[in-house]
Amino acid sequence: MGAFTGVLDFSANNNNVTLSLAFSGTGTGVRTLNMGNGLWTVQGFNNNTWDYSTVTNLTHVANNSTLSFIPSTTPVGSIAFVGGGRSFNIVTHSGVTNQQALVISGSPIIATLIITAPANVLFAAGTTTTISNAPSWFGTSANQFFIGSSSTTGVATVVLSASGGGAQWAAIRGLTVTTNALTATNSFDLKGNTLVTITPPSAGGGARIING
Repeated sequence: MGAFTGVLDFSANNNNVTLSLAFSGTGTGVRTLNMGNGLWTVQGFNNNTWDYSTVTNLTHVANNSTLSFIPSTTPVGSIAFVGGGRSFNIVTHSGVTNQQALVISGSPIIATLIITAPANVLFAAGTTTTISNAPSWFGTSANQFFIGSSSTTGVATVVLSASGGGAQWAAIRGLTVTTNALTATNSFDLKGNTLVTITPPSAGGGARIING
């Protein structure tokens, strides 16, 4: 959609949209995307699955849409969400067989981020992602989360605009949380975190491989 000029408006019928590979909105065309109130399912991986790398002349309207990253097959490589500093309503990511990560970059503003364990979510190091509603990232001893920076040495900033919520059964690394603290119970501190309170489980937790 980068060279497109005009308005692509899904709000008239609030369609559900399924993209078998990816969506590219990167470019400089004078363009508007109105997502409407439907469910957008993106099934691709190993590329910029949602690409707003260049948002010159872009008007993005999220409305009450849901943007869902659910690969159609077991992915190879990460699932890249490049937000371009734009606002999104609900963003979801469901766990996949080999735990490849959803990598969030481009400093999007997300009203609600829903992740379903087991899943990996990485925030690009050196960027700031804003989440407006309190997180409810609750896994189990058998289905856990990895949440952290995309870099083993750099940190990512996550602004939690609302208090409350939290995480359970999560391994957390390299997150600088601001505005409101993140409380994680039955969780694992992989270090490099700020304003994250982590309480370990009393025992156990199913082992799994972390990619990313």
